[in-house]
Amino acid sequence: MLRTLVPPEVKEECERHLRQTACTDNDLQFLPMCGTHAEKIGEVTQSVGVELYFGFVKRAGALFIFLFTLSAPMLVLNIMGGMINSVNNLQQGLASTSVANLGHCPAIGCRSLEEVEQRCLYEQGHCTGEDGRSQVRDVTEVLGFLDGLTVVAFMVFAIYSVQFWIPRVVYAFDQAHLTPADYSVTVKHCPRYLGSDPLSEEHAQYEQKMKEHFLRLLRERAEEGEEISDDAIVSVALVRDYDNAVVQFMQMGTFQRDVRNSESLKEIYRASNEGGCNDGKIAKVDYAIEQSQKQIDEVRAKLEHQAEKRDEQRPVCGAFVTFEKIKYQAEILHAYRFARFKLFRCCQTSSLRFEGSGIDCWRAPEPSDIYWENMDYNPIKRCGRRFCAGLATLITLICGGLLLVSIKSTTVPQPIVEYRSWVIESYDPQNVSQCMTGCEWEFYPTITCTGPPIRLDDKEHVAYLFTAIEDVEIAEWNETHGGDEETCSDAMKSAACDTDGDDTRDWIGIEFVRRQRILCMRVTQNAEYAIDLIRIWGCHGGIYNANRTDWHPQDHCLPMQVVRAHTDVVEDGHTGVRSGNLRVAQERSCSQEISTEGVLIAQSRGDKWSEHCFCMQALQRNPQLVSPPYESEEQKICEDWAKEQAEVYGLLGAGVGAVCALNFVLLQIFTFFINMEKLSTVTEVTRSQLSKLFPAQFINTGLMIYLVNARFGEIPTVYKTITEPLSLGKGAFYEANGDWFAAVGTSLFVTIFAQALSTTITPVIRSKIVAPLLRFKVLYFDKKVTKESLEALYLLPEWNIALRLAQSMNIICCVLFYSGGMPILYLVGALYCFMSYWLDKYSLLRGSRRPPAYSENLLEHCLNWAPVPMFMHTIFACGVLSNQNIFPSDWSILRKPCEELFMIELSEYNRIMEDWVYAGDDVRGTLWSDFLRARWLDFSRKGCWLLLLIFFACTVYYVAAILYWFLLKPIVHPIVAACSFCWRAICCCRAKRDKEESEMAWSEALKRMQEHSLVTEYSMTGHPSYYLAAQAIKSSADMLTAGAAKAAEADAPLMPVTDEETPAQAPTA
Repeated sequence: MLRTLVPPEVKEECERHLRQTACTDNDLQFLPMCGTHAEKIGEVTQSVGVELYFGFVKRAGALFIFLFTLSAPMLVLNIMGGMINSVNNLQQGLASTSVANLGHCPAIGCRSLEEVEQRCLYEQGHCTGEDGRSQVRDVTEVLGFLDGLTVVAFMVFAIYSVQFWIPRVVYAFDQAHLTPADYSVTVKHCPRYLGSDPLSEEHAQYEQKMKEHFLRLLRERAEEGEEISDDAIVSVALVRDYDNAVVQFMQMGTFQRDVRNSESLKEIYRASNEGGCNDGKIAKVDYAIEQSQKQIDEVRAKLEHQAEKRDEQRPVCGAFVTFEKIKYQAEILHAYRFARFKLFRCCQTSSLRFEGSGIDCWRAPEPSDIYWENMDYNPIKRCGRRFCAGLATLITLICGGLLLVSIKSTTVPQPIVEYRSWVIESYDPQNVSQCMTGCEWEFYPTITCTGPPIRLDDKEHVAYLFTAIEDVEIAEWNETHGGDEETCSDAMKSAACDTDGDDTRDWIGIEFVRRQRILCMRVTQNAEYAIDLIRIWGCHGGIYNANRTDWHPQDHCLPMQVVRAHTDVVEDGHTGVRSGNLRVAQERSCSQEISTEGVLIAQSRGDKWSEHCFCMQALQRNPQLVSPPYESEEQKICEDWAKEQAEVYGLLGAGVGAVCALNFVLLQIFTFFINMEKLSTVTEVTRSQLSKLFPAQFINTGLMIYLVNARFGEIPTVYKTITEPLSLGKGAFYEANGDWFAAVGTSLFVTIFAQALSTTITPVIRSKIVAPLLRFKVLYFDKKVTKESLEALYLLPEWNIALRLAQSMNIICCVLFYSGGMPILYLVGALYCFMSYWLDKYSLLRGSRRPPAYSENLLEHCLNWAPVPMFMHTIFACGVLSNQNIFPSDWSILRKPCEELFMIELSEYNRIMEDWVYAGDDVRGTLWSDFLRARWLDFSRKGCWLLLLIFFACTVYYVAAILYWFLLKPIVHPIVAACSFCWRAICCCRAKRDKEESEMAWSEALKRMQEHSLVTEYSMTGHPSYYLAAQAIKSSADMLTAGAAKAAEADAPLMPVTDEETPAQAPTA
């Protein structure tokens, strides 16, 4: 049975320490989950940053619900549509919620761009707009306007939060809570030492001189009749220069604590050492003490001259001055309000200067917000480190992108329409056989039937033509069946033409010399037997020499989609009818029941789609179909299909897992980079974490997958240095279409949803499972017995607000980025905010220590990123909602200005789009740059005119921001800061504190702060995280003092002996 050596009273004190450092009330009881609102959390943690975080998440959830309401009409119409046909059920379900599913084509599908743009909104068929049925085009302007309103709503939310909500919360927090920062200022740019050197007597009086300086300023600015006593300055805490040795002092303090723990453990073993049973354990403890002492000596040797200095002999880097009353702090801050700018500090009056040096004063951070190990770091070196850390962050992001490239490529495998034989068959929904005829047949490698065709008299490519009962060689074609639109009386006829319906083989076929890639064809039929619905079949092997007595294309060929042909004669007297463009695309519907025999034949000819339909139908009948062992006939047939589906989902899960794992690894790497920056406050460190984690997670989660699956045409060589190493622009999609939403959109949705789930559950697991296990290990296996060694263990995990803000902003940006095409993401965002609010509250109130006193700067910095998702949303939404194949709409009044802006006229636009439609994949790369210009003009359509205006506004904002930060900031920043102060003072009603509160003495306020267990001292001694370093510094100073005393005693000269004191010599014998 496990037994701990910790005395019960020590363990009880440690458990009390755990509750004291947790988010508990004055009775050390954990707060209830329900009823503890954001204001109460801010009161318990004494952190306005934490209060703002929970308020922000709650309001963001309400915002997403509002945005979901605005986009609900589009989502409903998307779900009611029928344009998406995907092999994978997950892809089919999620893509059906996208805008690519909007509307319905006729039963045989949309066979031209005109039919796509004029498709019906609610039902299958071809809508002309004059038959009373609604077209998709009729609602796109309203739906696009609603999407633009979502961006406007988010913009209003961000501006209101920064300019009004955050200042009011901060003001209310300051009115309700007193903290040391309300009474203190931090002094910067102090002289490093007074007098000739740090060993001078004048430097030893540094604190006193600074106290006298501020007392003089207060007395000069005191109201008439007001007396400023010497107690107006409570304390002056100097920031000493330890030459970056505070970390070493902390290590020394830790080793000294281990020595004290080992000595206590040794005493416990000695007390129960009956019969020498603990001699071995005592020997081990002695060895541990010896090793700890060696480590202390090694650290002391590294410290060199730092361990040989007293604090009063060290140079000064800054100071924290605490006043007796809040109004004294306000007076000093007002006096130094211009000193924060170097230009004004150079012109500082002599009364404000301290010992001849220009100084500036800021409102002090909270004592718990200070990183004492970095307070003495050189500001210039810190800037250099921040630059190096930023560069290392960029390199890390590039390396992370390279790792994700192989997993994140989610292209759709397009079926290669390349077959040896082709068959056309009459199609009738009632399965009634018709007469199929043909006197001319043209084949094209492009989807628009452009370019040089393959004709029936092309002996280089065409081998034979055939029906079920007739074979025709190419040499005989023109003599027996050849013709055109004018003369087609001798057309080749199928077997069903002369049997009065007894023969159902209503097809004719062609066999090529070798396989051909056919994407479009044209057929000239006999006008008397012209058929409007035609089924196309593609066959891998040759058919001419096969026995066609009982041969049917459905048994040996792959079905293409049914196409609609023209049946009207152009002019009287013509005996032929040209079909128009018949697009060749593989069938993607599972409307017909497939038998076991049918699927076996389909597998033999490589028909994966029929196999998929059969297995999906079987899966609905038997959910255990995909579970091994594969014993039944259906399971054996679908075994390969089940493994392929498992592979698809496995790769999808691997991609999601890779993103989550990479984000975790980046957190550890960025922690190292942030430590390199040597930042001086917890808020600065947290802000740096946020600045690095959010872009990294957003790139990995939302941006990289889009770029990897995008396809770029010809781009300048300078850009290839970026795109080539990262394999960007080599995907399958020039723009977002139905296939994009089925493949990439599904992966994005799953990744965002997984990120939302994992980021909210992880803190709870860490605090409720990992932390208790670590305490159990230390209690029963690591032999910690003293209170000070166990206190570090009896601390709940830290609640990382930077990570939570970065993860929240990542989800918000990803949702807003793609919600223009996938409005269901707003629901995901609302769900995330709901989970984040409650799970983060549970993690903080029940499983985390009290966080530092974060300031409002964190959330302000977070909301400064708000233009990013707005800008990304407008680009993506304009690209999708201006795509006429997805979201058809007419031109708006913005077309003319956009023609001037984008330097493209409507005639040129029509030419480019026509060339793009007719071009094959090999040609589109060269047309890509012109195609982009034409697509920019599409942004001025009615479906996205509001989004275009928002895009222009965001562009102007970013141009102004770049000019400001890189050119105008040194000149304009003081003016902007002054205007900002005035704006906040006027619009946010920042009144001064009540007179009673501003007159409250420090001693009375100190009692209130101690009730909340706040850190109140601006020193390492009063900070719980640095008391070991303070002890080590004190012990080094004590050793130095003791050594100096011994040296002085040893080197003291002997006192001379006078004659009177000389003892009389004894007489000699």
